[in-house]
Amino acid sequence: MKVLGFAASNSKNSINAKIIEYVLSKIDCKTEIINIIDYETSIYSIDSEAENGIPQKIHEFLAKISDSDLIVISHAEHNGNYNVFYKNLIYWCSRARRDIFQNKKLILLSTSPGKLGGQNVLDIAKNSAKSFAGDICEAIPIPNFYDVFVDEKIIDKSMNDNIFNAFKKLDIPILNN
Repeated sequence: MKVLGFAASNSKNSINAKIIEYVLSKIDCKTEIINIIDYETSIYSIDSEAENGIPQKIHEFLAKISDSDLIVISHAEHNGNYNVFYKNLIYWCSRARRDIFQNKKLILLSTSPGKLGGQNVLDIAKNSAKSFAGDICEAIPIPNFYDVFVDEKIIDKSMNDNIFNAFKKLDIPILNN
C-alpha cells in the first residue's frame, strides 16, 4: 500500500504539516509527503482556463493521487473554511477531472490551537471529498494543538489511539505507537 499525505495549507510553519509528518512516520508502509505549495497556480478563473488550459502542476498533483492507495490530508481552518490556497488547487483539479480523489480511501484530519480542532473545515472537507470521489474512512479533529503536540509528537494517548486505529482498520501496521 502506498500512502500519500499532505497538509491543506500553504503556511511554511503549518501545524497541519507537522501532524502529517508525525502520523506518516508512525505507519509501516510506503509513504510520500508532498507540499501543496509545489503545485501553486494562478487563481482559478474560467477566462484563464480558456486562454491557457489546465496548468501542468494540476496534472502532476492528480498523478500523485493516482499513484497512491490512501490519502491522508490534514486541513487548516481559516475563518471556518478551507485555506484559500487549497481551495484554489481543488478548483483547478475539478476542472481537469471531477473525480479528484479517484475513489481512493481518505483519512481526513484537522488541527488548530482551539478546542474544536478545525471541526468546521473537517465537516466541509467530508462533504466535498464525497463529491470528488473520495472514500472517507475516518475524519478526525485534533483540538488544542499546542497542548497535545509536544516534542514533534502527539502526547495524548486517546488521540493517538483514535488516529492510529483508523490505519489499523485498513490493515496498515503501526510503528512503536
